[in-house]
Amino acid sequence: MSKTQVYLSLPVNKDPQSKRFSPPKTTDLITLVTISDEEKYEYHVSDFEAFPLPDTRIEEMDLSYTSLFVNGVIQPNTHYQFKNGTLTFLTEDTPEKNVPIILQLVKIQ
Repeated sequence: MSKTQVYLSLPVNKDPQSKRFSPPKTTDLITLVTISDEEKYEYHVSDFEAFPLPDTRIEEMDLSYTSLFVNGVIQPNTHYQFKNGTLTFLTEDTPEKNVPIILQLVKIQ
């Protein structure tokens, strides 16, 4: 029999009461939806319908991350910026006319 060499050893948690992971207290998800007009590179929060309606102004929210979907396809973070309540496309072209734009805002506390 050949001796097996250990490549990875995981630490053993000797205290079963300790937690390695603590879940967030709350997570807020706001979905903003609008339709492209094929001309604008910038969309303000007022151009979107929000689901659910947030308790605070979106411009003032401290967001954990955002996700952008154009025509149902998730977009890389390098293609857009969301700052101070304004979504800005950083691409050379804009989405085609009548294409849905969905912006998800996530806040983890």
